[in-house]
Amino acid sequence: MTMTKEEILEKAKSLNDSDDYDALISLLGKAYDESENDYAYALELSRAFINKGNSVDEGFPFYVKANALLDNCALSGKDDPIWLYRKAYVLYKLNLVEDAIIRLERAARFVDINSSISLLTINNLLSVCKKLEEKMKLKKLSDEDRQAFFTHINKHFGKSKLLFNADGVEFYEIEASELHDYKMIVSLGVSALSMPVPQGFSARDNSKTELCVILPKKWEMNLSEERLSWPLKVLSSLCNYVLTQKAFVGFGFSFDNSKPFSSHTKFQGAMLTALGNYPKEAQSYQDAQGLQVNLFQMVPLMPMEVAYRLNHSAQDLLNLFKLRHVALTPLFEGRPDVCESLTVKKV
Repeated sequence: MTMTKEEILEKAKSLNDSDDYDALISLLGKAYDESENDYAYALELSRAFINKGNSVDEGFPFYVKANALLDNCALSGKDDPIWLYRKAYVLYKLNLVEDAIIRLERAARFVDINSSISLLTINNLLSVCKKLEEKMKLKKLSDEDRQAFFTHINKHFGKSKLLFNADGVEFYEIEASELHDYKMIVSLGVSALSMPVPQGFSARDNSKTELCVILPKKWEMNLSEERLSWPLKVLSSLCNYVLTQKAFVGFGFSFDNSKPFSSHTKFQGAMLTALGNYPKEAQSYQDAQGLQVNLFQMVPLMPMEVAYRLNHSAQDLLNLFKLRHVALTPLFEGRPDVCESLTVKKV
């Protein structure tokens, strides 16, 4: 027997209370499609996607789905504090904090005693977002610095197109070419910050960087699919780390995530290296102030490689890749762990 809208929403409430988000998404997804995009179903389905994202390690794809769903009913929700709060929450989860603040401030204007969301809830998230915005505030790149970046990219790598942006950092996709049979995703915005440089290093040559990841040319740029989006998410998080922690990163910098980046990969750490087979002149460029901006490739690492890097130099690890004839470029999901047969030195 066909359920009425009231019965579907009541069933949805029960599933939400029991945290059965998969069943909830299935129920509401079907109802939403059959109703030709009913607004009430859209709001509940967006909440289901958000809650599902919050309940798993890799919630990014679910936040993307919620964001797209909310965009589909933006006209109906523009003055609705529920829609505005959900939209703001998703933007916050996607690291689009400035956009989240705009929605929350608007939600606070329209919320009233009859709303199912309270002003306190809105203001709590607004406070979190404003603190994060302040923490992440950075100097914007000048037009001249942006032009220096694009001139260098066009000359050495090819045409680029904007893929996505997150908190002041843009990420550009560069397609494969005849010389380089893979695609590159490169950041623009990290070089707005002058990193603190360790003693003995030249600030002129080491205080600025942009980061990239190199992927197979057939890698699909689908941000809503966890198996495809995880390298982009890791790259974005690393850029965020440099900007918010005001940390120095350079050749050989590495980190351990302590667990796989995604349920679809065994990689659980990464290291920065030079850009594969590109010539020396492609590895850096000068900004408008004459400071060198270094381009580094983020190379995902397998568990034993991460452990090995803790006690050995970056060059030692790179030598192992060379010895085992394992290419670093592009990222290859099925590659072996080059340290698997080694005994990691104890310290």
